[in-house]
Amino acid sequence: MSAIAAVAAALLVAAPAAPTLAAADAEAEVETREVVDLELKIATEGRAVGSLTRLVELDKDTSLALEADGQKHAVDIKVRKVDDKGKKLSVTLGYQVDGQAIMESVTLQAAAKKAKIVRSDSGEVALSLKLAPKVVSVDELPPPRRHVDIVEGTDDPLAGL
Repeated sequence: MSAIAAVAAALLVAAPAAPTLAAADAEAEVETREVVDLELKIATEGRAVGSLTRLVELDKDTSLALEADGQKHAVDIKVRKVDDKGKKLSVTLGYQVDGQAIMESVTLQAAAKKAKIVRSDSGEVALSLKLAPKVVSVDELPPPRRHVDIVEGTDDPLAGL
């Protein structure tokens, strides 16, 4: 009888551990991605124009848009890690205002979590970048933007949209 009691006691003690392992397995299956938390500030002629904060995937071309002061600002950016720890980053970016290129594709080195200021050739425009690498679940990433082809010269007022 004591052997049966010992087996029953062992089963009772082991039973709560099973859900804990299942929960740990469920957490391990969450898909994650390496990203940078980008904080971008735009200034023209010493005056702040706008800012945005977004998660940007590493090693992926990303287009960002901002409308401020009646103008459309577009930033194309790609970030990659220079070192394994992600303390040094390589950033390739381009900047346009109302479709006109202000900064062509420029590649620069930036330290993680420190502001990096990039100026246009004329010095009139400055972009401040602050990049903080981190790992997030796929659910936290912004949804991908679908590509839209504009068809000109049709009778469709929405140009196929």
